[in-house]
This record gives sequence, structure tokens and C-alpha cells, in this order.
Amino acid sequence: MKDLRKIIALFIFIFVVGTAITIASINNKLEQKNTIETVEISKDSTDSTQSKDNKDKKAV
Repeated sequence: MKDLRKIIALFIFIFVVGTAITIASINNKLEQKNTIETVEISKDSTDSTQSKDNKDKKAV
């Protein structure tokens, strides 16, 4: 009976330690700051896309 209690205690200990490590790992990943990449659009690129649209409209 003592061996059964030791085995159950061991499994409970492994479960608790595993859960704590998993929660700590998830928290660490969530707290990392992610850099946000931005893309700047210049006037030249917006004019070129608008002129393409206008050419298509004129051709139709």
C-alpha cells in the first residue's frame, strides 16, 4: 500500500511540475515584445497604381 501511495504521489508531482513549466513557458512567449513592421508608400507608387487603373478604364 505504501508503494502505491508513492507511485501516485510521484505522478501527481510530475503532473504539477509539468503544468507549471508549461504555464511559465506560455507566459514567457506571450510577454515577448513583437516588432511591428511597417511599409511606407511613396507618392510615386500610388500614382503608378492609379494610372494603371485609369488605363484599364480607358481601354474598356
